[in-house]
Amino acid sequence: MLVGKYADHLPLHRQSQIFARSGIDIHRSTLADWVGVAGFHLGPVVNRPAHMAMHDHPALGALPIIGRIVNIRHPSPGGDDTLLRGLTRGGPVRPFDNVHASGYRGLYDMAAPDSSRFLLATGQSGHPLSPHYRDQNMLWRDGCYLPMQVDEIRPDHGGVHVLTLAPAR
Repeated sequence: MLVGKYADHLPLHRQSQIFARSGIDIHRSTLADWVGVAGFHLGPVVNRPAHMAMHDHPALGALPIIGRIVNIRHPSPGGDDTLLRGLTRGGPVRPFDNVHASGYRGLYDMAAPDSSRFLLATGQSGHPLSPHYRDQNMLWRDGCYLPMQVDEIRPDHGGVHVLTLAPAR
């Protein structure tokens, strides 16, 4: 009945008619109740994130005990064909682990540099003992960005060099 409703796009009143032709009298309100009960019981399975973003430390991540401390892992909504794209591992063991995604995300507004945004997947520091080691990973997971402070590097605020790009003529 759930396959008929969700995979085959058969409304419950049509399913009720199909059952009636086979001599089984089930009203669509009963079918609707069953859909609600099934939804309640399947909710924890459906809402469990299938993708786990894995930010493993390149040097220490493979060590048995230390790896648990330095590797950053969290649920990730991104899969191979989603907006928050991440390459999944595939294979028989933990096939939906997100093992490759953008580590740095940046949005640059050249007309208004102070409006630019960025985010690092794990945090500002690559040192596991730093308080900034994993301080951005949940923001990364949620698709958030931090404002980019560019005042001190803008040429009109004391910057050292100006690069002007002009089209070839």
